[in-house]
Amino acid sequence: MDDGLILVGDFTAHSGRDHMKELLDGPAPLPTAVFCANDAVAYGALELLQARGVQAPMSSHQYKNSSSPMPSVER
Repeated sequence: MDDGLILVGDFTAHSGRDHMKELLDGPAPLPTAVFCANDAVAYGALELLQARGVQAPMSSHQYKNSSSPMPSVER
């Protein structure tokens, strides 16, 4: 794992958008998977992908006990 691909944010959708932009515009190959710390970050990342016309599989998972409408899995 390239430590340069680990991006630290502030758990907001804005952070997710900013870091996805950094991943897409950076020198590294496009990622094949992304792990987001919470739903807000994932939403921001997916929002940027959609704005750029990048097809992303709509398969996302989160831990139960969240009020988010995103799909979830038991831990």
